[in-house]
Amino acid sequence: MILSFTPIVLSCYLSLSLGKNLINIIPETILAVVVITLAALLNRENAKHLFIKFFILTTFVTIYSTMFTNYIYKFKVQTHLIFLYQIIGIVFICANLYLFNLQRYKEKTELVNLRKHESFDALTGLRNFFSFNKMITNEKNDPSGYWVFLMLDIDHFKSFNDSYGHLEGNRVLKYFSNKIKSYFDENISATYRIYRYGGEEFCIVIENFLIDESFLVINDFREELSKDDSVTEKGLAVPVSFSCGVASTQAHDGNIRKTISFADKALYEAKKDGRGEIICPECKI
Repeated sequence: MILSFTPIVLSCYLSLSLGKNLINIIPETILAVVVITLAALLNRENAKHLFIKFFILTTFVTIYSTMFTNYIYKFKVQTHLIFLYQIIGIVFICANLYLFNLQRYKEKTELVNLRKHESFDALTGLRNFFSFNKMITNEKNDPSGYWVFLMLDIDHFKSFNDSYGHLEGNRVLKYFSNKIKSYFDENISATYRIYRYGGEEFCIVIENFLIDESFLVINDFREELSKDDSVTEKGLAVPVSFSCGVASTQAHDGNIRKTISFADKALYEAKKDGRGEIICPECKI
């Protein structure tokens, strides 16, 4: 706005000092308003391109205003000097704006990365327990909402760690995480989120999806997972299976924490029954 209105202020000064009519500044005023409007529209786009567009607009209004002032007042030398000063000012101001926006963009990127590190597990790339806890804390209990919680636990994971070491255990966690994310991406259209709940335990939250359908999806994934094995660094094939408990908010008056508790109990029953099982007390199939 300062750059756009500078020629207007200059023309007002020259008009008053030389006794000219102020009506001469109307074209410059209209042009300044157009430039400010265009700049406001451009500001919605990427900040990296704002510098070039802003520079073009302000240079245009400066050249036009300088030529217009030269035509009215016939002060060629003084007008050319004014034009030079305006261009130098534009370059310095735009350079500072560019550096400011660049710094702001960098800080924004760093903040986004920081929030991502806080909310996602570094090993598996899934959302972590911090993100899970934040979700259930922020969400209000809503009896009309329909959420299905699937609590999963990789079978015999402690024994695997004891036999092959924690590095190989991490390999299994990454293998399992990639498998389940890929499968859900390809086979479910509903909104869902997968969390690494802790250790070898995971939680899948599916929104507005029937619990029976959820059971069928996770059961199909169990069968798909059994067809492949995780492979250790030394090339040893290791079968991976899981136990699962399923519960929905519909059966628990929309109470999310209560639903999670029942899904946990169902998972415990699945592990107690020999593992590799999916327990869903609410399912009708």
